[in-house]
Amino acid sequence: MKKSLLKICSGILALAMLAGCGSTSGGSSSQATESKTEESSTVSTSQVEGEEEALTEQTLPISDEKVTLTYWRVWSNDYTPDFNEYLVNKEMEEKTNVKIEFTTVASSVGTEKFGILLASQDLPDLIENNVAYPGGGEKAISDGIYIDMAPYVEKYMPTYSKLRESDETVRKMTISDTGKMWGIYPLFCNNDMELCAEPSWIGMVIRQDWLDDLGLEQPHTIDEWHTVLTAFKEEKGAEAPLLLSKTGIMPYDYFLSAYGVKSEFYKDGDTVKYGPLEDGYRQYLELMSQWYAEGLVDQNFISNEITSNAPVDYVATGKSGAATYSWAGTGDYLYETGSSTDPEINWQPITGPVLKEGDVCQARNVSYIAIQTPVSVTTACETPEIAAKWLDYQYTYDGFIANSFGDSECYTVDDEGNYAFTDKIMNGEHGVTPQVEQFSYRRKDFPGLVSWEVYDLTNPAERLAAREVYDSDGTDLVLPKIEMTADEGTEYNALYTDIQTFVQEKTASYIMGSESLDTFDDFVETLKGMNIERCIEIQQAALDRYNAR
Repeated sequence: MKKSLLKICSGILALAMLAGCGSTSGGSSSQATESKTEESSTVSTSQVEGEEEALTEQTLPISDEKVTLTYWRVWSNDYTPDFNEYLVNKEMEEKTNVKIEFTTVASSVGTEKFGILLASQDLPDLIENNVAYPGGGEKAISDGIYIDMAPYVEKYMPTYSKLRESDETVRKMTISDTGKMWGIYPLFCNNDMELCAEPSWIGMVIRQDWLDDLGLEQPHTIDEWHTVLTAFKEEKGAEAPLLLSKTGIMPYDYFLSAYGVKSEFYKDGDTVKYGPLEDGYRQYLELMSQWYAEGLVDQNFISNEITSNAPVDYVATGKSGAATYSWAGTGDYLYETGSSTDPEINWQPITGPVLKEGDVCQARNVSYIAIQTPVSVTTACETPEIAAKWLDYQYTYDGFIANSFGDSECYTVDDEGNYAFTDKIMNGEHGVTPQVEQFSYRRKDFPGLVSWEVYDLTNPAERLAAREVYDSDGTDLVLPKIEMTADEGTEYNALYTDIQTFVQEKTASYIMGSESLDTFDDFVETLKGMNIERCIEIQQAALDRYNAR
């Protein structure tokens, strides 16, 4: 087991170094870890099954005697550097009689530090999974690192159990294909504590002030977009009327999805397909090749490291007229914050492009109720039942308040149930906007319930309205959060890494005109020779298992 663990840790560290990435106490001694890693999850399950009847509700304190649990998470805050000092954590300790000792690492070194953590064999009691375990959560259980929490959820987590069972998608996303629970997921809700996904936080935006000046309507079809982008280039001097990422495709596959495909794997009903194999991909390349030649898309797109928000030097300066951006950056935000010197700048949300008027774009950013930062209980934890009860408590009203609004000095609530931030947030001591100040007090992406409506308290209504526009696009092409087995993941990664590089290089060549689209059929055959069809089979098997959960 130790040799296997060291191999895993070495793999993580190697990946961290390739990516350029730069002691806990309590119930996490190395001796405890070494002995626990030899046990299987079956032992834990049988132990839980032999204990008292399942809880129906949590009572306080969780423990009569003070218990300390250690907790590792990827997190940083420029203004309150020690997460242990958050007042909300101290309030939670007083109520539960469970002290949490946090160790935090910055996201820039998260992968590296995670590998070091595992290599040390000095595990904390809880690990917040911003960093994925190689081979997936189930492998972490079989490797003796994480505990299968399914029996603990059943016995000690009535609040979490009821919530996850109340929504079919949440239920599927919080359990593995074989019925194991390697992580406990934070859950989005509204201010009434009703489960609901956060609206899409990002989508397509356009320079509405330019449209108004030119007397043009917002474009919807590809033909309308051609007219608008031509006007942006010729009348507004935009050097990159449409901003692409280095892949030659916009984030979230805008424009490409108009042809019924995505840049990688997508679903057609319950069937997995791969975009670059399809004729729709060829049609997209023909369009972008034409627009590149006409100067309607960024001529230097292969240098753009864009994954979501467009670079400020493009959207704040008049270089670009269409891009992807967060709802929080719409309107005159860039001028208001000093990024732009143009007082007329006005970025507004717009629905994704389609081929025919009346069609609906079927690819966009998708937010889920189950937030993708689950917390795992490790085999070093000597009191997993206490950890389970403490985690469950985060899904009660107290946890909801701590995650959404912060400590008792941060908010008020009136008789109608309307929340408001106090001056501690709205005019905070750190001299930053309320949008930033709140994160010095409330627990972002922490286990428990968290209201996405909290953003309504610090942002103007016109910016918030952008979310509705983003959400009006569909998601028919978008795969759910499926999970490969460890063996599948190993085989898939060995095949797909080279495929991904090949597709990106060829896509850029086709768009820039350095290679003729007459060779597209050869491109498809080469992909088949690289075993893309086996990759599709693996994705299909994972989707089938997800649908059967």
